[in-house]
Amino acid sequence: MLKNTLNSYGSLTKFIHWLMALIIISLIAVGFFMADMENSDQKWFLYGTHKAFGIIVLSLIPLRIIWRLMNPQPTLPKSLPNWQKKAANANILFLYLCMVAMPLSGFIMSFFGNHPISMFGIFTIPAIERVPAISGFAHETHEILALAITASISLHILGALHHHFTKHDQVLKRMLPGCK
Repeated sequence: MLKNTLNSYGSLTKFIHWLMALIIISLIAVGFFMADMENSDQKWFLYGTHKAFGIIVLSLIPLRIIWRLMNPQPTLPKSLPNWQKKAANANILFLYLCMVAMPLSGFIMSFFGNHPISMFGIFTIPAIERVPAISGFAHETHEILALAITASISLHILGALHHHFTKHDQVLKRMLPGCK
């Protein structure tokens, strides 16, 4: 089943979810790792790869949002207290905002920092002359958002695991590949 139902996510939603989860979690891990590295060819390679995958996330998020708006969202269990439903929905909204703001702040940081973005050597997104006030603000924003999205993803994962291991409901299973 390609599309979502009120009981489960469709195969396209699952694919986009897990693809973006893999990319975003990898970007966060690499971002924290490379920030503490000494200047080296390896560090600049990681920066280049990090930026290229950030642009991929920035390109995928509009498609993800459009697909989400075109599909019903599976409902949360009726036994779940209203405040938990609201908290879960607020966290999802925050994750979507971060999925836009993180790569956008990274792009702005590079664009106004005079650092072109090579898309794996296929083409390059040019930068403009350095504007320290803008690139510096984008850098600070990017760092703060990295911590915020890490916390939000952690809550998302903990919530899914809580539903699976404590509540024993279908909340996690409906997003797992191969589960209906």
